[in-house]
Amino acid sequence: MPSVNSRLFKATGVAASLLALFFMLGGHWFALQSVAWARMFAAFARTDSLSEASRKHSMASIPATCAWASARPGSRSNGNNTNCP
Repeated sequence: MPSVNSRLFKATGVAASLLALFFMLGGHWFALQSVAWARMFAAFARTDSLSEASRKHSMASIPATCAWASARPGSRSNGNNTNCP
């Protein structure tokens, strides 16, 4: 019959291994990004309807992408990217 200490030790080891795997696979970034997006949606929903907040939430990443494209080293763009809305 296994002792309580060995079962506790094994359970702690499994939990620590799973937590390490979660962090190694980038799960912490997924969790942080989910919180950030939920807060952004909540901020939009305070001032607009849910459908408008959803539209703003989904469009929020486009300006950042456009700014990133025009700020790349060696880019000849002056920031007026025609592919950006």
